[in-house]
Amino acid sequence: MIKANNLLKLYISSLLFAGSLLATPLTSQTESISENEFIVVKSKDETELSAQERKDTDYLSKRFEKIAAVAKELIGTKYKSGGSNPSTGFDCSGFVGYVFKEGADIKLPRSSRDMRSVGKGVDIKSLKPGDLIFFSINTSHVGIYIGNNKFVHAPSTGRSVAIDNLMNSSFQGRVTGARRVISE
Repeated sequence: MIKANNLLKLYISSLLFAGSLLATPLTSQTESISENEFIVVKSKDETELSAQERKDTDYLSKRFEKIAAVAKELIGTKYKSGGSNPSTGFDCSGFVGYVFKEGADIKLPRSSRDMRSVGKGVDIKSLKPGDLIFFSINTSHVGIYIGNNKFVHAPSTGRSVAIDNLMNSSFQGRVTGARRVISE
């Protein structure tokens, strides 16, 4: 288990320092999501993309932009155990489910445990904006990866929907998996 935790820390650290980060903020260090704040860094030059690849990339970018816009509107919404509504508050899975339904018209299971079976499993080093990321916090926790080692989530009682960093000591060694719900 210690070896797996160290390997996970190495992967997360390499993401932070790698020259080919999956997503990079356009502005200086920021803790809020704004429209067009994140861009997807492509492995191919734009001129090398086929028409279908460009169409697929545009489609995915638009879906993530909608998800990010919904999540941005909810930052500061209070945490409420069992909550799935912005007027009363969210728990982690209620927040994720609401964001995906409103932002991409994707209905997810209600619990974070059940969300672990949706979509396609992805390695932590292959995270892309919009992926679900799972933690061993309070038995099971879920957030939405937004790039640059950051994710948005409904943390816990006493806190509100916020953006946190995977490099934060509260989350290192607690990532238990990731799922890609938005199809490529």
